[in-house]
Amino acid sequence: MSEKYKIKILEKTFDVLNTFTADNPEQSLTDIEKKLDINRTTIYRILVNLETYGAIHRNLNNDKYRIGSIMLHYARVYKSKYDFHEIAKPYIVELAELTGETVVITKAMNNIGICIDRINSKNVINITADIGKPISLLRGASGKIVGAHLDEEELLSVYEFEKEYLNQSFDEIKEKLKEIKDKGYSISFEEFDKDTAGVAAPILDIDSKFVAGVALIGPIFRFNEENIKFYTESVVKCAINISQKLGYY
Repeated sequence: MSEKYKIKILEKTFDVLNTFTADNPEQSLTDIEKKLDINRTTIYRILVNLETYGAIHRNLNNDKYRIGSIMLHYARVYKSKYDFHEIAKPYIVELAELTGETVVITKAMNNIGICIDRINSKNVINITADIGKPISLLRGASGKIVGAHLDEEELLSVYEFEKEYLNQSFDEIKEKLKEIKDKGYSISFEEFDKDTAGVAAPILDIDSKFVAGVALIGPIFRFNEENIKFYTESVVKCAINISQKLGYY
């Protein structure tokens, strides 16, 4: 933003609001002051004004502050009109242009993964994807990132559906998917399609719930040691950017 359009008190107001997180939902004036390079009196004035409009609530029992209920109204207004595809599109286009590989977004549907959006690679040698294409949820990066976020009952149903193609027990599958979920991304080499590799990461919403997986897929020879780190970092960044647009922090 151009300096001439900046409103300093507005910047400071958002600095104050941004100190509140899911891990620190309630804070004292002193807590906020320690986090910001802003005069204590200015912080207090901002809090008083935010409280007047319902954006901040002060707990009278301990004199600490938390985000006010008016924010729920704004969240509902935002969610009432946002279109997931519209939000995600510029980020998956950017990822495809940055890496030169195909990008897919996948969700679960009746024990399989479904491609709900994609940007196909423009490389001569590539792996393309079609919207509506079914994939495994237990093999391949784009499917496993979805499978990793299923509850145990859903995962068991998927396992029963796919077990004839697997050489692992349900407990082994469950443990590997837990590792993927904890790590925050999935990498695969020729697990679902021959000569194909992929990297995937989860897209989460305002409630930290899984929405879909975003994945980069391409010929295995390009997913070499030199590229794999860059691909992984790029996919994770893309997923985080989309998640934040959905309200995740």
